Amino acid sequence: MNEITKIVNILLIISVIGALIAGYFWFMGGEEASFVSDQSDPDVFDVESAGASVSGDISISSAEVVVLLERIRRINLDDALFTSPAFQSLGNTAVELTPEAEGIGNPFGEF
Repeated sequence: MNEITKIVNILLIISVIGALIAGYFWFMGGEEASFVSDQSDPDVFDVESAGASVSGDISISSAEVVVLLERIRRINLDDALFTSPAFQSLGNTAVELTPEAEGIGNPFGEF
């Protein structure tokens, strides 16, 4: 009976360790997140197709910055929002603060 208990405990420990390892790979594994989208993404701006040349001494992160700046440049904001009745009906909800006397400079200092 004592020998069966040992075997059950060993199998239980092995299965718990296996479950922990499987859980780690389940949550932490998978594809790495990338800040640069692939060519199938319609929002991708290719640096070379825009006429800019990327030389070998420019790092990938510099090219990513150029791509990001070009995507920001292509953003079109519709200013019709500011003339809409919903925007015009917004009011100022700021609370006016009244000046109060200050306390002591150091609360842990001597009075």
